[in-house]
Amino acid sequence: MGDPLVIITWIFVDWILIGFTSYAALWLRFLGEIPEYNYIGWSAILLAVLVAHALGYFSAGLYRTTREESYLRLLVRLVKGNGAAIALAMVFGFFLRRSEATAYPTTCFILLFLINLLAVGAFRLIVKRADENHDWINRRVENGLWHVSEIILVHLAMLLAYWVRFRSLTWPEPDFADYADHLWLPLSLA
Repeated sequence: MGDPLVIITWIFVDWILIGFTSYAALWLRFLGEIPEYNYIGWSAILLAVLVAHALGYFSAGLYRTTREESYLRLLVRLVKGNGAAIALAMVFGFFLRRSEATAYPTTCFILLFLINLLAVGAFRLIVKRADENHDWINRRVENGLWHVSEIILVHLAMLLAYWVRFRSLTWPEPDFADYADHLWLPLSLA
């Protein structure tokens, strides 16, 4: 089965991701203009969505160790678990119909399915990749730290070039009135 502490950690991380993705689904559904009625519905059904995802992911075997299984098997388990979780969340929403939970649109469940596949899937694949090869992370960190000195030198060179050109390190006031005169190409071809 697995270490209970690891399973609880996975559930906690999944709940954080699912909380964000369920809000992202609602935000995408209304393109940022979420009506208060639907926001109340989202907050009323959020706990049921989180529990449904925990049950769906557990039934699909996503809380087992991922070290001995392939990437494809992990993705198949994710699709199965996500589908079961969305179906279970919709059932929970049906039973909560007398409350504010009915304001969570069905299209948000479809968006939640797709966004969860991307977010949770990407996170699981990154963790699996890091678990298989710890040296992969060390090489990325070492590579990033190696280039920090180069980045600092480039920024210092840019500041020096700016100082040589303008004899100051303060940003000049923009003058947009004659901006078109300084362009290489004319703004209009008329």
